[in-house]
Amino acid sequence: CWKTYLSRPETDWPRTGAMTQLGLGLNSADKVNDALMIFRAQSAILERLDDTGNLLVCKDNLALCYSRLHLEEKALPIRKENYANYLAVRGQRDSTTLLAAHNLACSLRGTGRFDECLSFLREILPIAKSCLGADHALYLNFIGSLGTCVLEYNAVSRDDLSEAVAKLEDGHRRSRRVLGPQHPGTLSLEHKLAEARWKLRTH
Repeated sequence: CWKTYLSRPETDWPRTGAMTQLGLGLNSADKVNDALMIFRAQSAILERLDDTGNLLVCKDNLALCYSRLHLEEKALPIRKENYANYLAVRGQRDSTTLLAAHNLACSLRGTGRFDECLSFLREILPIAKSCLGADHALYLNFIGSLGTCVLEYNAVSRDDLSEAVAKLEDGHRRSRRVLGPQHPGTLSLEHKLAEARWKLRTH
């Protein structure tokens, strides 16, 4: 997939706000192990404070650290739990819930759960399109995630490939128009589209 996302809290407790900024800074500087230690400590504090909202954000960032360290099996249960919590609190059509859904799809693919990932993306894509619009960057990221999933899935069906090619063609066209032909996201979709077309021809 294109990327997963760092989350920032809507509000910060004074004792954890500095930890959030430090963790984000370390992650941005590619000091992911150090960031992981910060978010683990912050998670323990927020659990004691019973600060559910900021705990969800902290766990989003914790999962991203695991993902960046190629520890997707550790990221996956956190992302499943967080998605369920966002779904319960904010509803399926909320942008934060959709962001959590995208991150969950990335972990499903990253752990080799391709059937589950494809099924989940088919469920989420029409919701994301309806809520965000087909030109929204996050919706285009969902398209990129679908493309990555079918390209990495050795047992993918021809129907799955045909579906992916159609969505990648539409996503690439929209990305060229909205983001520009040289945007990294556009180039990524272009590359995935070429690979998916080749895979479909040779399937």
